[in-house]
Amino acid sequence: MSRDPLIILFAQRHLETETTHLERMAALLDAREVTALLPLWKIAGALAGVLPALFGRKAVFATVDAVETFVDQHYLSQIIELSKHPDADPTGEMIELLYDCRHDELVHREEARKLNKNLPGPAIRAWQRMIEVGSHIAVGLSTRI
Repeated sequence: MSRDPLIILFAQRHLETETTHLERMAALLDAREVTALLPLWKIAGALAGVLPALFGRKAVFATVDAVETFVDQHYLSQIIELSKHPDADPTGEMIELLYDCRHDELVHREEARKLNKNLPGPAIRAWQRMIEVGSHIAVGLSTRI
């Protein structure tokens, strides 16, 4: 949606990483372990990208910051949980993948923070909070459906 060359390059680089994450996850998960809500989450993810793009760099990079902050915490909680139950990941492949993905997401977040030099105002902070709450809800629903 954006015509901003900086946003376009950022998105292209990160799309490659995210595609790799999805492919690696799909290779490790049984089809029964994938939420039936995935199509809905893809739409929500697209909206979370399109809407900020309409408002420019600050909104885009603040969104990436919020999403990656949530993903960092989510991956860490999954790593901790799997570490408590070695039978759930006997080869350690999932933990390794989560560590790798978490690292990439932290790199994305730090890059977004560097590119967004301004502190977020009230509207952006509210948007980031919506992303955080929505992400928690999505994960909660996905574990049930």
